[in-house]
Amino acid sequence: MKAENIDIRTQKIRQFIIIYLVFYTVLFFFFYWAFVKIPKAYQKEQALASLKLNEFLENTAKLILWCSKFKQRKMSKRNQ
Repeated sequence: MKAENIDIRTQKIRQFIIIYLVFYTVLFFFFYWAFVKIPKAYQKEQALASLKLNEFLENTAKLILWCSKFKQRKMSKRNQ
């Protein structure tokens, strides 16, 4: 083989290796985000939403209880 062909061949091999290293790096980061980062953030958001929903439901139950007691007091005052 001529020296030119050897240089071109080694250059093409280097390009091939670099392209595949970049490809696998991008693929690794894609799967890392898809299977680690995004589910972790989703789980954190879902836990926060559940907490806020529970607070809302507790406050609503307290309000309903207060309203029913208020209504009973109002009715008992009318009956007296």
